[in-house]
Amino acid sequence: METTSRNFYTTSFFKCPEAFLKGARAEHGEEYGACLDSTQEQRANIICAYLQVLADIRGPIGLDSELPCPKEQIGEAIFRELAGDLEGDLRRMLEIAYVLLESFISSEEYKVIEDFKTASRFAQQIADTGDPTSILRSAGIIRKANGANAVRLQEKIHEKMSKRQLQVLKLRESSSA
Repeated sequence: METTSRNFYTTSFFKCPEAFLKGARAEHGEEYGACLDSTQEQRANIICAYLQVLADIRGPIGLDSELPCPKEQIGEAIFRELAGDLEGDLRRMLEIAYVLLESFISSEEYKVIEDFKTASRFAQQIADTGDPTSILRSAGIIRKANGANAVRLQEKIHEKMSKRQLQVLKLRESSSA
């Protein structure tokens, strides 16, 4: 299963209400889906809002603060939909969305990864000159950029995504049995 946000160019598969995609609120101002024991409509609204976030994301990771509601709530809504009798493109899209949920991280973790990416690009530009002194200087930049933490965070994201992927596969197997 390829997990990229490009799969979410549209939310039309899920028949998302247009008003909700623009950040509509429930009657009393609370966000849709505030209740963990959600109805079908609340789950649909949660999923639609999340799919819109995925459609707008510009990289492989995002900030969990960009999510329309807590990650656990989105995951539960998608999982409950997947447990139903879904087929084809909609099922695949929701399976990918479920896995991609782990690519949304805290602002602290996001900063570590983004700082390392920036330092890496800068170090590469320096190293591209081919001058031995510049190459050594670029290695020093990489060491200072907290690369080990950035790699650990990426590994943690990958591990969590793999766990979600296994959950999806198990659910698919139980549905087809």
